[in-house]
Amino acid sequence: MNLFLINKINWTMNKILVTTDFSVYSKAGIRFALQLAKQTKSKLVFFHAQELPKPSRWCLEKYDSFVSSELK
Repeated sequence: MNLFLINKINWTMNKILVTTDFSVYSKAGIRFALQLAKQTKSKLVFFHAQELPKPSRWCLEKYDSFVSSELK
């Protein structure tokens, strides 16, 4: 598909994925997403992920077992 055809396609956003870590900096991104969603009549989907830290006294097998039980 050439660039001319891509520019002629009418794109509409239905959903906006907003990633956040709930920091001061991400609050600015949330505000921007709220404004954009209002202008485009889109729905917002928020995503936050957090890594589980490994306690220093746990062996790798115990940590892996804990992580897999938490993901169930």
